Amino acid sequence: MRRHAECVLVILVPLLFVVAGSSFQRGRYSNDPEYIYLLNALNITQLNTVGNAEHPGTTVMEFGAIFLAVSHWFDSPQQDPLVSSVLKDPDRFVGRMLHGYIFLNGLFLFVVGWLVFRRTGNPWAAILFQLPPFFSDNILEHTWTKTSPEQLLLLTSTLVAGLLVLFHFDEKKNRSAYVILFSFLSGFGLATKWTFLPLVIIPLVILPGLKRRLFYGAGVVASFAVFTLPAIDLQLPDVMDILPSSPGYSTALSTPGAEPALTAANDGAARLAPTGDRGPEIVWNGLKLSRELSDKALLQADDPV
Repeated sequence: MRRHAECVLVILVPLLFVVAGSSFQRGRYSNDPEYIYLLNALNITQLNTVGNAEHPGTTVMEFGAIFLAVSHWFDSPQQDPLVSSVLKDPDRFVGRMLHGYIFLNGLFLFVVGWLVFRRTGNPWAAILFQLPPFFSDNILEHTWTKTSPEQLLLLTSTLVAGLLVLFHFDEKKNRSAYVILFSFLSGFGLATKWTFLPLVIIPLVILPGLKRRLFYGAGVVASFAVFTLPAIDLQLPDVMDILPSSPGYSTALSTPGAEPALTAANDGAARLAPTGDRGPEIVWNGLKLSRELSDKALLQADDPV
């Protein structure tokens, strides 16, 4: 009986995360970076390469493509083709992607909590590993209100933390499985966003032996290459322009009237739609409308009552 009660405790935090996140009211009109990931995810469903790869963020697009395809499959049998459905009502599909990521994060919060519980026998230790998202309103804002790399950064960081617990309690720390799993997660995290880099260093410190560390480094490169395949035709200088130290980054920020988010979304739409299709125009106008509504709301908030 006590064992069952402890198992229920491990479920509570992930369940709270999913229920609260799914019921959270995000903005009605999606904006940067949601349409960028939506259009590039749509590109992937059509087996096209992506038109934009900042951060690089390709993993967000890949999972987004899965969510789009699955949710469209459950729609009415008289449904429009996927591309038409998304371009007719992009905000609805952005919402589906968001809920997909919320569910995925809740699922892996439970998995990691369960693994920690099995290793330690302590449900409170498991809950401690599940609580970090609730310690930061910034994390909750990103994971509950928008489709962005932070969704998968939370997921990957949680899995790395769980794997570190397994590694710590395992007497056979020289298992090849740890090299494979750490390199897989590290490459995935880097393909999600460059800010994952500090966590990539941890396995280099804890893995025993130079040989395993070298294999880990090679595995990270291989994993990163696989997860960034949708952006394979983007030239390296284009990707490097988003780094803060690059001339392209500072130029984009200092150019009057520059609209990097709109440009990136339009690039993705241009790859998606054939010549003469008004899909890019529709999405572009939607993005501009979202920006205008946001500015109007800010002005109204500043006006005295």
